[in-house]
Amino acid sequence: MVSQWCIFRVPGIGTLAKEATIARFGVILGGLLRAGVPLPEALSSLADVTHIVAYKHLYQNMLQHITQGDSFSKCFAEIRGSKHLLPVSVQQLVITGEKSGTLSDTLLKIASIYEKKASETAERLPTILEPVLLLFIGGLVGTIAFSIIVPIYSVVGNVGR
Repeated sequence: MVSQWCIFRVPGIGTLAKEATIARFGVILGGLLRAGVPLPEALSSLADVTHIVAYKHLYQNMLQHITQGDSFSKCFAEIRGSKHLLPVSVQQLVITGEKSGTLSDTLLKIASIYEKKASETAERLPTILEPVLLLFIGGLVGTIAFSIIVPIYSVVGNVGR
């Protein structure tokens, strides 16, 4: 869980992971609904196949609200942190799809949008990570050099005494 939290906070990689997770949300839920699986069972399956803890909790909370008869709009409003995990634009599309009766098509459209965004982010990732890796390697080399030079200076300083 801590490693997932760290991955989602790394610049570039976190954005890619979030976009890929939202695309997966749309593909799985939209595909299951299009195949005729009832919404509660589809949400349960989505929660079962999701390995990211924060999203798993979100889907389980959504399942609880949906089985109680709540709509997606009430569900998103009551679940704390849902705007952080699913952007407001995605939530609005899901709510609109639910109201218009085209939820599966809307979810699949969300999936295609976020797959495109994820591929664009993946293409830009090397340019984002190069400065971070350069700083990391420079810090590592500096630490190694410092740890080698300090004992040498201390030995040289003690020889004169």
